[in-house]
Amino acid sequence: MTSDTPLPSPQALEDAILLLATARGEGKTICPSEAARHLGGPHPDGWGPLMIPVRRAAVRLAHAG
Repeated sequence: MTSDTPLPSPQALEDAILLLATARGEGKTICPSEAARHLGGPHPDGWGPLMIPVRRAAVRLAHAG
């Protein structure tokens, strides 16, 4: 992801979190950086800018139950 690459949609962020959490299994957690890396790739320039949006998506999911 570069500075001119648009961020994933809020829905894509939430979907990535749910996908990873489901794959991890019941009673387990994921780190926000795992979702960011899933969407942005392994290089920090790709996933780093996604950390705040991923955290916001996680908060939305938590509030939604």
